[in-house]
Amino acid sequence: MRKSMDSASKMVFTNQEIMEQLDVSTAVLKKWRDSGLLGYSQINNKYYYSRNDILEFMQTTHYEAFVTRKKRYAD
Repeated sequence: MRKSMDSASKMVFTNQEIMEQLDVSTAVLKKWRDSGLLGYSQINNKYYYSRNDILEFMQTTHYEAFVTRKKRYAD
């Protein structure tokens, strides 16, 4: 929990941090970068992701629930 709280205030994240937070592999991050889904900065051989890159990625890949809570619990 503490690590998540610290990450919330960070402005820049490393490849490793994003892999841990989203529980994905290096190959998945590469696929997202190469397809243009996830913005990034590259310095030498290291990739960095801004908070805005991550937020935009999460908004772009977000899908609304098919059933609202009211409907689900009304049945």
